[in-house]
Amino acid sequence: MDNTSKTDRLSSAESPFLDIPEIRDELVIGRFICHGQWFDVWRVSRKQGNERFALKFPREDLRDDPAARLVLENEARTLSLVDSNYVVRLVESNLDSDVPLMIQEWLDGLTLEARLAAQSISPARAIWITRQCVLALIDLEEKGFVHGDLRPANIMLAANGNCKLIGLGYSSPVAQPESRPRSEFLGDAPKYFPPETLHDGEANAIAREVYCLGVTLYRMLTGMFPLETTSMASRISQVGQRPETRLHDLPQGSPPEIADIVNRMLSPNPIRRPTNLRRLAHELIELELCLLRNVA
Repeated sequence: MDNTSKTDRLSSAESPFLDIPEIRDELVIGRFICHGQWFDVWRVSRKQGNERFALKFPREDLRDDPAARLVLENEARTLSLVDSNYVVRLVESNLDSDVPLMIQEWLDGLTLEARLAAQSISPARAIWITRQCVLALIDLEEKGFVHGDLRPANIMLAANGNCKLIGLGYSSPVAQPESRPRSEFLGDAPKYFPPETLHDGEANAIAREVYCLGVTLYRMLTGMFPLETTSMASRISQVGQRPETRLHDLPQGSPPEIADIVNRMLSPNPIRRPTNLRRLAHELIELELCLLRNVA
């Protein structure tokens, strides 16, 4: 779960949580992976056995922040109910201790964000990744949840191209989508927000997820965002003014259905987005087959 390429590495001797009994007594501390917005992530293994896991717990400066505990509890709750080949697996959690923590399966690979920073992605691979994300959303929806923070930083890619969703701290029930805390407006997260989340009013949770995934697909295909600004005022002013998606840089012979599906996923009107996830997955499979035939 090496989801950062530019973070400093710490040795186990520098572990900042040796005072946490649940960790000190039961786990062998491996490599520090990253500082997140809320959490630190370390690679660990149990003292009995060699299987590796990802240990996630609030950063030291946020241990007393109730919001950090709430985000961790939220992720653990959702993962405890979801069993999917396309969503990271929860191994166990301890949410009642002074320092709440969660142990997840270890995922070898890197995030889609890191992959995009390192190299381009072919249209066929972009469609494959998108289809796997849709299958993850289907599994979440079947249990009554949406991811809530779908973007490349929360999509883990294995070496073989398979992917799993991570970072479910903002997941919420489909019928009761939650608004994000103000701190979530940091970084490039607003670039993935659909227009309706920038205004007061009720939003369709699945339509919101589809828009976020549409931005991700657009970025994989073009290397750019549909709207480049990170200013919330600018985002609001541009809502409804986005032109049709231009994908002129795709390889010759790419099916026109790619631009069509991206445009529908990015529609400013949530009613026009493809919110039937199973039908969307079928469309993506058809696109994959079309692209494979073009290669052959």
